[in-house]
Amino acid sequence: MVFNMINIKDDKILLRYENYIKKNDLVFSFNNSALNNDLCLLGKNPLSKTCIFCLKSEPEITLDCRSHAIPTFLGNKYLYNRLECRECNKYFGDSIETQLDIFSKPYRLLNGIKRRKNKEYTFLKYQSSSQKFLVHNLLIGEINAIGVSGKDPSEFLESGNDNIEFLNFEGKFRFSDVYKSFMKIIYGLMPEKHHSSFTSLRDWIMNKDPEELILNQLTVFMTLTPDPLKEILFIHIFKRNKNYYNDQNSEQYFDYTAHIAFGNLHFDIPLLSDSTLNFLKNNGGKSTLKLDLYSSVFNLKNSEIWKYNFSDNKCTINKQKIMIRGGIKIKVNK
Repeated sequence: MVFNMINIKDDKILLRYENYIKKNDLVFSFNNSALNNDLCLLGKNPLSKTCIFCLKSEPEITLDCRSHAIPTFLGNKYLYNRLECRECNKYFGDSIETQLDIFSKPYRLLNGIKRRKNKEYTFLKYQSSSQKFLVHNLLIGEINAIGVSGKDPSEFLESGNDNIEFLNFEGKFRFSDVYKSFMKIIYGLMPEKHHSSFTSLRDWIMNKDPEELILNQLTVFMTLTPDPLKEILFIHIFKRNKNYYNDQNSEQYFDYTAHIAFGNLHFDIPLLSDSTLNFLKNNGGKSTLKLDLYSSVFNLKNSEIWKYNFSDNKCTINKQKIMIRGGIKIKVNK
């Protein structure tokens, strides 16, 4: 099975894998498959009574280790963060995390990633805005398949040559809030000693004005692998080794980057530290920094790399056309 995003590919500023670990120090690593019981991130001071996001302290807020460090809809069942207060957790869940939910839903559906509902985990459903078709996961024997039903499934399905199907998804979201949701996850996972390097980012995460941008250009790279990797969720955060801040042409790199993967999606995300923001804003706010793609570590054959601008702060309907080539069952019921 092959998933491809129909988009404009532009990888001019990418640098392929070359001694990645030598050039980047690992700050944090999480692999969901290693957990089968609840684990709470306590922070450097297990007695701290201050939320790392709103900076408020008990009793004004509640710290009870029931805030998921990563949203459950990405596949996280067990990892919690004691230093994210209940109030911030609710705010994030009602705002920016809904945007990441909508953006990622087509890929989670195609990978068979289940969603928690009333403490139970169920397959996803996708209802078109026209109400003319419904897409959902179903099991045919032991095979995870795609079910399509409704008055006009042809709005969703397009047939191509060589056993190719095009699946048309759409969702209303703003890319800047998707990036902000990623930043909320990463900031929450990052060891506290690094938080002092991200004061502006934390302020922006907590800024409730969705049209307030932290930067005018936010480039994120998304790699789609040929095959879905079910139940896969891992996150790595890296800090660039000072000896490799510049390349042989004296071009500079982002000092912090993150890699998030779930299903068959890999995201290489530049992080905006205070020093990085100052550098970029002094250069007119346009990104002139480089990053190595951690995705290339895996030597993912036949993968597609797409470049996204996550600085769009308008909440609009975004269409996502995904190509599937063989190996997956699609059952249509009108």
